[in-house]
Formats: sequence, C-alpha cells, structure tokens
Amino acid sequence: MQLNLKRFEDSTFLGINTSDIKIYVNSKEPFYYDGINKENDETYCSRVRNYYCTRVLEDPRDAKLNFDISNKIINGTNVVSVYVNCYGDLHWGDREAIIYSDPLNDPDNSSYVEVSYEIDEPLFLYGEIDITKEKIFGGAASNPKTFSFNVSESESKIIEAFVHIAQGFSSMINVSIWQPNQPKKIIFTSPSTRVVPENVFVYPKFIESQNTIEIVDFQPYVGISPTNYILPWSSLEYTYLVKGLVGYGNVFNSSEAAIQDAIERLIQQVGSEGISAEDIQTDTQSVQGIKWLWGPALFKILVWDKV
Repeated sequence: MQLNLKRFEDSTFLGINTSDIKIYVNSKEPFYYDGINKENDETYCSRVRNYYCTRVLEDPRDAKLNFDISNKIINGTNVVSVYVNCYGDLHWGDREAIIYSDPLNDPDNSSYVEVSYEIDEPLFLYGEIDITKEKIFGGAASNPKTFSFNVSESESKIIEAFVHIAQGFSSMINVSIWQPNQPKKIIFTSPSTRVVPENVFVYPKFIESQNTIEIVDFQPYVGISPTNYILPWSSLEYTYLVKGLVGYGNVFNSSEAAIQDAIERLIQQVGSEGISAEDIQTDTQSVQGIKWLWGPALFKILVWDKV
C-alpha cells in the first residue's frame, strides 16, 4: 500500500510529536500511527497535569508512506481506513489535507492498495459469458433495512456479488443474509467506528433461490443508530454465467439448414437473459454414420405358395 498525503497539519505537544496520522486495516487496532501514543493523545495532558493542554500546529507538510499489509488481508471485504489531522477538539484546523491519487496521469505518486491473488480454478468455462445485474433495494429510508430477492435457475451460477450501501451518515455496519427457515449468515461487520465500506462482498455460496439481505447501522456498545438511515438507493449487484453457445441439434440435409437451426436456438437461449446476439460465429463439421430413414433401400421378399 502506498499513501501520499498532501498538506496535512502536523502537531506537537511540548515538542513531542503527536499522532496526526492513523491507519487501520481490518481491525480496531491501529496498523500505523505517527505519534508516540496510539490510543489517546490526551494522556500527554494527564502526564503533565496541564489543565489547558494545548498542542502546537506545525507548518503543513507532505508525506509518502509505503506499507506491506499482506498479513492483514482477509477473505471477503477488506477495509483500509486512513485518518489525518487527528488532533481532536484541542484547536482549530485551517487547511485541507489531501490523500493524493491521480492514477492515469501520475501513477507512481498516487495513493493505492495493490493486491495479488490466485484462484483455484478458472471462473469461466469454454463458451460461457458473464452477465451483471443490479437490484435496487427501493422502499423508504430506514435502519435496519431489509431487501428480499429471488434468483432464477438460469442465474444460479453466480461468480461474484456485492451489496452497495448508500447512507448520509454512518457509524458501524452489519450486513447479513438468510433464506426461509434458515439462520442468518453474517457477511460483514465493521471492525471499528466509521469503517463503513461502500461495497461489501457477498460469497456466492451464500445466495440461493430465495434470499433476504439486512443492513444495520449501529453504535459501539450502544445499539442501533436511530437516525443513520440506510437509503433506498442501496443495491445488490451480482454476476452470473450463462452458456454462449449451443451444441448439435437435429439432423438436416444441408449444413445451411443446420446452421440456421443453431442460430435460432442460440438467440432463444441468450435472449431469455436479455442478451442481443449481434455477432454470431459458426463453424461446421460433417458427421457420418448417423442412422436416418431416407434414401434407396433393397428388400428381399420370400413368398411360399401352397400347391
């Protein structure tokens, strides 16, 4: 991971650097902090018994930080949280801190998280195509918010799915899924306060023909956040595979008739998924030895006559 910070406000207390940058990776414990106390900078105040406990803002500065976070990566949704200007309600800030990123024009200096992985087997088989659909939750803004949906047999080969969370304000999020007469399965729970990702990965194996998703915004150690509504623009996005080819059909007297039959069957197959077959590739292969009641035949008739 590379983090390029621009014009953040560094601060000190009695000449000691305080923690103005904090980074969390899938945990409530800081992965990195630039001060000497990761929990609470107010401990400086208690040490010197200074009632006013003021800290001094230094001139804004830039910083480029690089980390190896591979040992913090988990299966499912990963969340990296970056906090800058973490000086609390001790003094006013007067500048804008920037997490810099311009991957198209300046990739080397941009902030990014790079992840590499291997899959056990290919997601696509020969002749398969992927289709992505999105279902909007709709309804009214609420907390918690539930959304029920069905998956047809043709959509059952799901390779990835995401819940997109839309909120105005958030604290911590819990996302779960269940089927009729089955217990809830937890998809994601925020590891710490304000760690609410926009996209939450859903294991395809958790999705069946009938499903209900629930999103709950809650306060740590308190309960449901009464006014942190989940908005109706929240959605479920899922990608599934369908066959983009057809096999042999009936036996025809010409290759042209066989190809036309295959095209019609392909259009019917993919058309049921809302796909318009505009570029169809065909090839022919002659097959011999197929039994077919057509053509000349030789019969031998034996007749006995009683004399």
